[in-house]
Amino acid sequence: MSKGGLLYNFPSKAKLLEALVEMHIERAEAALAQSIEARPEGRNAMALAYLRHSRQEMIDKPEPASGVLAAIAENPEFINPVRRYQKQVMERLRERSADFELSAIAFLAIEGFWSLRLMESDCIRPDEVQRVFDRLEQELESVGET
Repeated sequence: MSKGGLLYNFPSKAKLLEALVEMHIERAEAALAQSIEARPEGRNAMALAYLRHSRQEMIDKPEPASGVLAAIAENPEFINPVRRYQKQVMERLRERSADFELSAIAFLAIEGFWSLRLMESDCIRPDEVQRVFDRLEQELESVGET
């Protein structure tokens, strides 16, 4: 893309950063929808889809979305699409969870991992993150089993 094309589509730095955040959220929503379609049925299906989608994102994209952090630092209102996405996920968990509390714990753990990653904190090792994901998946799948 040429400089002229960039300036035509994004007349200011703020508009470019806003578009960056929106694009990030749109991709997350699409990937989550795909994960839900892959396994639409079952107890805690939404929490499992969110967990599997997040795990895959962390594996496929080892670098944090630091552009999103830069955009939010530039204009704190740019966090609103992130908040909207998180609220939508939580609403779906409330509606579609056999064990809401466990689903909420999974959501909070995943969001915590995203935050640590965004801040480039290495206080938890990748193998520990994977073990937590494995345990959460196991727990979510076993809800309601006899």
